[in-house]
Amino acid sequence: MGNFWTGARKTLKVLQGKTNTAIESGKLHLEINQLNGRIGGVYKEIGEYVNKKNEEGYRELPLSDDFISEKLNEVKYYKKKIEELRLQNEDLFTNEKKSSSGTESPNEEEAKAE
Repeated sequence: MGNFWTGARKTLKVLQGKTNTAIESGKLHLEINQLNGRIGGVYKEIGEYVNKKNEEGYRELPLSDDFISEKLNEVKYYKKKIEELRLQNEDLFTNEKKSSSGTESPNEEEAKAE
């Protein structure tokens, strides 16, 4: 009977780890989606600005235009954040696989114990 409970505890621990990983991954995906929405909003602002300038008679707008330049920098920032979040998400699953397969190094096990 002791082996049953030992096995049940190990299984529960694995399931708990997988659940926590899934929750964290969901949070990261939500944040990525929010940033993608912001990028869409910035592109909309650029489009509205270009349309307004066109209506004012401008036929060419350089990318060095202050407004356009500022907005393109915002897009770069959001894309960089998205890439960082994607890497964090990959790391979650890499670490989850390590812990479920028992291939952690002694240093990783000591860090978890603290």
